Amino acid sequence: MLLLSVALAADRVEGSETLATGHNAIANPLSNSAISANPAALAVTQRYHFGFAASYGERGLHWNISAADSKTTDYIGFGLTYSGDRYNPPLQTWELPGWSVPGQVITNRKRNQDIGAALAVPLIDRHLSFGLGGSVSFYDHERQGKGVAGNLTGGLAVKPTETLVLAASARNFLPTEDPDRQRPLEILGGLYLGDIRVGALTLEGGARPLRDEVLVLGAGGEVALTEASHLRGGWRLEDGGHDITFGAGAGNEAASLDLGLAIPTVSVADPGGWTVQLSIRFEGPDVDAIRPE
Repeated sequence: MLLLSVALAADRVEGSETLATGHNAIANPLSNSAISANPAALAVTQRYHFGFAASYGERGLHWNISAADSKTTDYIGFGLTYSGDRYNPPLQTWELPGWSVPGQVITNRKRNQDIGAALAVPLIDRHLSFGLGGSVSFYDHERQGKGVAGNLTGGLAVKPTETLVLAASARNFLPTEDPDRQRPLEILGGLYLGDIRVGALTLEGGARPLRDEVLVLGAGGEVALTEASHLRGGWRLEDGGHDITFGAGAGNEAASLDLGLAIPTVSVADPGGWTVQLSIRFEGPDVDAIRPE
C-alpha cells in the first residue's frame, strides 16, 4: 500500500491519451503531456493546442490545464501548465508521527498547486529538437506544512521520419530538497511510432537512480477504429508497482475527447485504487488567419 502514494510524480501533467497508453509521454509529438515529460517533443511537429483534464482515484482529485504552441513561430516550441490535486495517501514510514493515541485515526492530507513551463528549439527542419522545462509547486501538507518546491527537466527528440520519434529526457535533475519526496530524478528513453489515421506504438524505459526500486518501464498503443475514434491500452512499471491502463478517444487532429483508466495490479479488486481521467484537447486560433492586413 505504501507504494501507491508515490506511484506518480507530483508534477506529472498528462492527458488521458498518454495515461491510457502506459503514461508514455516523452516521445509523443501530439500530446501536451510532453510539457512536463520531455519539453523537446513539443517542437518536432507544428501544432497549437489547449488541453484540460480532471481525474479521481489513486491520487485523489487532480486537474490540469495546458497550452502548447510550436506553430506561431518556426524557431521555438513553448508550453505552459497549471495543475493541482487534493489527496490523502497512506502514510510513508518517514511521515509517521513519533507517537500516537491508541485508536486515533491519523490523516495525511496533501494539497499541491503546480505551475510549469517548457521551451524547445527545433533544428534540421524539425527532425531534431532540444528542450528545457520545469515546474514550481506550492504545497500545503498536513505532515510537511506549507512551502515551495520545484525542479527542472531537459530532453531531446529526434524524428527520422514523419511517423517515428525517438526521445530521451532527464526529469528533476537538480539536487533540490523536496519535502514530499515525489519528484524523483528520472532518466528515460523511448519511442513513438504512429499515424493518427492508423494507430500508434509507444515504448519507454529508464531508471530512477535514487529510488530503492530503480527500474521504470512502459509500453502502450492505440488503434484507430474509425477516422474519429481510438482505442488504447498500456502497462507501466514504476517504483516497483505495476499499472494496467486502458482508454478511448473521439476526435481528430483539431479536437478530441479522451477517457483514461489506470488500474494498479494490487488494486484490481478494489476500484477505490483505480484512477479515472477525462480530458479534452482543441486547436488554438490560427494567428495568421486573424491577423490584420
